Amino acid sequence: MRNGSDATAQRRDPVPAKVSTLLAMAAAAKSSGDYRAGARHARAAADLAHTQNDPASEAVALRLLAEQQICLGDHEGAVFEAEASLLICGELVDDAGTSRTLNVKAFALMELGLHEEALAAMATSLELATKLKDNELLYWVYNRTGTIHANFGNYRQADTFLLHAKAFSKNLDAQEQFCILNNLSDNAVGLVSLLRERKDEDGAQKALLPGLQNAWDALALAQEARHPYRQAISLANLGRLLTLSGEFERALGHLNDSRDIALKHGYKSLELDAVLGIALVQEALGNFDAAIAALSIILGSAADVGEKPVILRTLMALSKAYQGAGNFRAALDHFKQYHELEAEIKSTIADTRARLLASHLDLEKARQEAELHRLRSSELEVEKLALQRRASDLDRQAHQDKLTGLWNRRHVEVQFPDLIAGTGAGASLSLALADIDFFKKVNDSYGHPIGDQVLVQVASILRRNSRPSDLVARWGGEEFLLVFTGATLATAREACERMRLAVSQHDWSPLGRGLIVTLSFGLSHLGDGHTHEALIAAADARLYVAKLNGRDRIEPAA
Repeated sequence: MRNGSDATAQRRDPVPAKVSTLLAMAAAAKSSGDYRAGARHARAAADLAHTQNDPASEAVALRLLAEQQICLGDHEGAVFEAEASLLICGELVDDAGTSRTLNVKAFALMELGLHEEALAAMATSLELATKLKDNELLYWVYNRTGTIHANFGNYRQADTFLLHAKAFSKNLDAQEQFCILNNLSDNAVGLVSLLRERKDEDGAQKALLPGLQNAWDALALAQEARHPYRQAISLANLGRLLTLSGEFERALGHLNDSRDIALKHGYKSLELDAVLGIALVQEALGNFDAAIAALSIILGSAADVGEKPVILRTLMALSKAYQGAGNFRAALDHFKQYHELEAEIKSTIADTRARLLASHLDLEKARQEAELHRLRSSELEVEKLALQRRASDLDRQAHQDKLTGLWNRRHVEVQFPDLIAGTGAGASLSLALADIDFFKKVNDSYGHPIGDQVLVQVASILRRNSRPSDLVARWGGEEFLLVFTGATLATAREACERMRLAVSQHDWSPLGRGLIVTLSFGLSHLGDGHTHEALIAAADARLYVAKLNGRDRIEPAA
């Protein structure tokens, strides 16, 4: 998935006067799509800030440089610059800067095929953004996480994260609005194709319609901003979605426009993507010879610039086109080339992972040497750090349930009011109270040690089936509380249903023969009140209804 606005906004970062001009020039070049000039200005700003011993501005400049490198296709270089920025942010204890830079690093890692590393970076970024209660940072975390899942082929999960991001984007500027609309429309291409492969035409149609609307809206914003890179991306997405809807002539028009813009501005990757889309339209129309001709040109151009993902998609498209044309030998030959390149890409990813690890170790070694020098300059520094760690450990123990490892009631009572206060206008928040059915019978029949193990395993199931941004706590006894940030009542009900089924279908026999464990849920939403007491009271009342209606259920029911 390609993105017209690949990293978080920098507008709140501190910028000293001597570096401000270079940073402003870099940001302006990025906004206009001139990423080569932007990279030059960002590099100059980073060097000047380093010379002037201004680490805050150096971190901003390095992050801005990494953003430009992503758009230029230098993803490995982007990771390196992001790592350098992260080290500085860590020394400055700049959580917001760290979260922003992790988002940039994760995008570059995704483009390198390192999806696990990218998702790990986003998990840390989400933790920081949630702690800061910063809606803009949360927007970028959900947006980027959705992008990574889509790139990995997890289109359903991607759609969930991207829709969360869209909810947070309402009060943000046009750049963020374009980015989420573009990513949603891009993901829709993959989701519709996946659903059709599974013969789910109704589901495909339901995904196609909002995808088209998002593509039209993204194109309008790109044209309003007169941003050629964004226009090229949104036109290509619109063309691919129109192809899926069977509007081939309109699709060709938009894909040709995308190709022309990319060609004019030197966006080689976008040009290849557009031509690939044109070839696929020709294939859908049954013009297999025209499709094969276009795909063959792409294959040569992509090989010249080392665009292996484009080559991979082109080989598969060529195999299908040759099959449609009745040339089965050529179809088989390109199919074999596809799998050979796929294996080569996996090997390349492994090599890239090793190189990045070596670079990370070099940076970490330099950081440790600098830290050692700093510690030597202060005899009390070690004692200070030890005291800080001890204080942090004590604070965590005071807010954590000892048996299950979940947050405890005290933590909820401290954090929940802030979560409600931090929910922006139009945003959603839902709460659930879950209770283990007939838990007293479990203790009476199997003993309290088994009852404790049931609590531990239920807690683990709830944690596994919740998002990192959700608050999961032991409310007391056999009762659990869950806060779903950015979730509508329907979304929260779906999450609770997954948890309910996971508990009821879990194999409890190792703890006791004939042991059955189920959960009942009571749900509430911001519409039930704007204080945490009101939301908990509403959920508790509905939990009581669930118990009366037979247990192992959710109230209110869908």
